[in-house]
Amino acid sequence: MDFNKKINFSNTWLRSLLVTVLFLIVQFFGIYMVNKFEYTRGGIGNSLLDFIKLEFWLIAFISFGFLLILRRNIGSMILVFFTTIFFYVFVNEFYIAFKRLPKASEIQEIPELLSTFDISILILILLIVMVYLIWTFSQLKFNRFKLITCFLMFFSIFFIVKIKPIIYIQIYERIDFTYETWDSKKSARSSGYLNFLLYENAKKNYALNQLKEKNITVEALPDPIIKKLQKSNVHIIVLESFYDPNMFEALELSINPMFYKFQKFQQNVSTSPVYGGGTAQAEFEVLTGAPALNKYDNIEFNLFTGSEIRNSLPSKLNRLGYLTIATNALTPDVFNSYKAYQSLGFKNQFYLSGETYLKKKEQDRFIKDSDLLDQNIQFLKQTFKENPDKPVFNYVLGMYGHSPNSLDTSINPILIDVMKDKQSITDDKFKRSINQIYYRTEALAKYIEELAVIDPNSLILIIGDHLPVINKIEKYEYFEDDIYKTIFFLIQNNKSLAPKNNSYYHHDMSDLVLKKLFSEYPISKLSKLEKYEEVLYQATQ
Repeated sequence: MDFNKKINFSNTWLRSLLVTVLFLIVQFFGIYMVNKFEYTRGGIGNSLLDFIKLEFWLIAFISFGFLLILRRNIGSMILVFFTTIFFYVFVNEFYIAFKRLPKASEIQEIPELLSTFDISILILILLIVMVYLIWTFSQLKFNRFKLITCFLMFFSIFFIVKIKPIIYIQIYERIDFTYETWDSKKSARSSGYLNFLLYENAKKNYALNQLKEKNITVEALPDPIIKKLQKSNVHIIVLESFYDPNMFEALELSINPMFYKFQKFQQNVSTSPVYGGGTAQAEFEVLTGAPALNKYDNIEFNLFTGSEIRNSLPSKLNRLGYLTIATNALTPDVFNSYKAYQSLGFKNQFYLSGETYLKKKEQDRFIKDSDLLDQNIQFLKQTFKENPDKPVFNYVLGMYGHSPNSLDTSINPILIDVMKDKQSITDDKFKRSINQIYYRTEALAKYIEELAVIDPNSLILIIGDHLPVINKIEKYEYFEDDIYKTIFFLIQNNKSLAPKNNSYYHHDMSDLVLKKLFSEYPISKLSKLEKYEEVLYQATQ
């Protein structure tokens, strides 16, 4: 009897093993076919032989871990199969939309992404998530031994990526995958998406550990010599997806999208660190003067603890007696803004939530630039009244240009027809974005005029964070075929100040502002990489 039980036990496990192997083979070909299809749409694609080297075994390991704690039925296998397929579809679709690979740290950006969806889409997403969770919980089978085994399996991945990242880095490099620092698509295609994602995360963790161990000496630059007459107020306006549609050479526009009063200001070009998203990266560069290299995190702001960065623009102006104020048209949790602004040196912060002067109309998804700037003008009038002898650094982040580029046509009708090859384009979101620019530049022209009255000697910098995501952008022939180029304006007393050259980056803005403010301004001797590491070293303490 015992012998028969052993035979039955062995047959059960053999059958289970065969079914699991068959499932993994089906899953393998499912992933391959999905990647092949996505590649035809502009996705990443994959290398079948390289996929087997490590990616397949990672997926098999994770899938087996999940199957351990699920019931042994076809429903559990379908659940794991579609979860895996969804991951590969998501990575490819993300790449198609943003021309870059997602990173693990971008989970923190989900709230911003969700804020762009209509309520109907949000309800649909919620329903899908609820169905998925109910399905998952219905398939769970609690067994202490299997739960512990599953936990240890997943902890082992966490351990070699987060705690001892050098282990994963060595495994990746010893297998000799193609890794191109300049081409993440090629690297991910060679090594597999999950493998590459984990490798990038391990590299980041390893580098961050090394950074914390370094004894970086913060550059002790002397502050500029400030005279009473030099105490000009500073206004920096960073605007979401702010650009000049005239820079798309293949587009024909029925009227100039730049409002006529705004056209008199000299337009300059700067290279942003991002395209289509990642506003915080543009903010990082403008306010620190260091390039956003995403060496330690995809969004550097996510690492900031509130520890002060001595040589950031707000910190420097703080020491010179400026009242430093940041106004952000989002909430403080997005991009870890509250802690990031603390690190940068802002002593006053205002958002759409909490104690604030900002108010958004109920029907608006994002506060309009016109409303934001009007409210900021009223706030400045009160601030100047309460602080008559104190110079002000007024930093404003606007979000009106964010996807889906909503436009209330009852108030702001569509004025501009957008054509290519004599035919109206079919991308309605892009059309709305271009028409938004007309109303946004109208609001900016009014804002500059009002500042010229209440604050005539102030220095104003207006800059776009990045271009919006535009479907098949290459067919519209953007300026110099470089989707990282954005526009900026430097204005004083309602007149343009001409920069000395035409080749700027967002991380040049801090120095550009300080040089315009002060005749004697000490220049940093650090390289851009050294400056970046100095900033991160201070911000992560």
